[in-house]
Amino acid sequence: MSDKESKYAVPKSTEKDSLHTLARAGVSALPTIGGPAAELFNLVIIPPLNRRREEWMESVASGLIELEKTVDSFSIESLAKNPMFLTIVSHATYVAIRNHEDEKLFALKNAVINTALKTSPDEDILLMFLDFVDSLTPWHLKTLKFLHDPTVILNELGKGKPPYSSASLLTIIQYAYPELKGRDDFLHQICRDLYNRGLIVTDSFGIGVGDFLAQRTSRLGSQFIDFISSH
Repeated sequence: MSDKESKYAVPKSTEKDSLHTLARAGVSALPTIGGPAAELFNLVIIPPLNRRREEWMESVASGLIELEKTVDSFSIESLAKNPMFLTIVSHATYVAIRNHEDEKLFALKNAVINTALKTSPDEDILLMFLDFVDSLTPWHLKTLKFLHDPTVILNELGKGKPPYSSASLLTIIQYAYPELKGRDDFLHQICRDLYNRGLIVTDSFGIGVGDFLAQRTSRLGSQFIDFISSH
């Protein structure tokens, strides 16, 4: 570990941290319990939540340290005077402890890093975006990224252009992600969810189109993808 990494090393949790972690994760809203039930929570629930918090903090810290190494004008100490960053990292941490999916944790880390770089939209939009990460599933995020730039995603997946002259978006997404075949209702719901949040410009995946590789994210959707993506 370098001197810089040692300086910003995340402290390990102690027994006194447990109640704090529970409160931040929303578990403290549960009815008051005692005796064996409390011991069960201390044994089964609190340690995994602490591990989630520590893993999240380590991930964010490593990202910020890397920024300080590669971006001349960036200083980690300056973030303490950045109210927007402090608000975003606080909300992102709350969401991270509530989730375990890699896709969402990666999006949250990128959101924090991008806020630190001051390349993000205004604070109200950022808080709305964090709520999107919290409430949407990993498949929502994957589908949105695909609709933003199908060609790039297909290349990342090692797939060529779909062998169709015309096809529905449902067919194209299932071509990219074969594990979604037979889950038409699920994909239609994803489409409605993304459309209702103003992230895409189409509300149906079932209609055949010729320009199936065209971008279908809205301006807000494009901003959201930029916010949760690494650069």
